[in-house]
Amino acid sequence: MIASTLRAAVAAPAFARCASASAARTAVAPRSCYNAAVAARTRTFASSSYQLARRFTKEHEWADLDKDSGVATVGITLHAANQLGDIVFVELPKKGTQLEEGAPFGTIESVKAVSELYAPLSGTIEAINEELKDDPEVVNSDPDGE
Repeated sequence: MIASTLRAAVAAPAFARCASASAARTAVAPRSCYNAAVAARTRTFASSSYQLARRFTKEHEWADLDKDSGVATVGITLHAANQLGDIVFVELPKKGTQLEEGAPFGTIESVKAVSELYAPLSGTIEAINEELKDDPEVVNSDPDGE
């Protein structure tokens, strides 16, 4: 988990669409996934509960927005953590910093590369994950912040 909490000033339109009540709790595999013997049957699968609430960006960041409090928890995906390799440094903004959706808000450095972190939504930083200052490798072992 990168930043512990972010108070969402305005949810991004795409984020709001994804978080709407019309979001499906099950998904149907496309017909192209089936062989001829099972093409007539419809198969569904359920996502794990955190994925139902979690929304992802193209840049491999995620945000969990608590609709009641307006506070979001943000981080990077497992895929991003794996692509970066061993994380050696994370630079995050200070509490109270205003973020704009899609704008860079920090950096994450690994033995392979330095990458910018992009805000998945607009808001004000309420708190950051202080553990990352002394132990940035926690991103590799727990990018989902479980």
